[in-house]
Amino acid sequence: MLPDNDNVTIVVPHPHDVLVAKLPRSSPSDHDHIDRILAQFPISAARLDELANECPSRSGHGTEADKRAFEANLEALRRTLPP
Repeated sequence: MLPDNDNVTIVVPHPHDVLVAKLPRSSPSDHDHIDRILAQFPISAARLDELANECPSRSGHGTEADKRAFEANLEALRRTLPP
């Protein structure tokens, strides 16, 4: 809550949530952002899988192409992480 206004709450996503949200598109700028997130907030492959299971890209939202891109980019990232 803001000190000057009790009626305002600011919600900020965890960097890992941002990382997972970047996986469907995974542009060069997304790769740069993902690298910077991982440098400051390392994640295990197991934790990445937990977050991916909660992601709308896996639970049925988006196009089939988006889902395939998400899974391919997730697998590529997973291979770079510790278990």
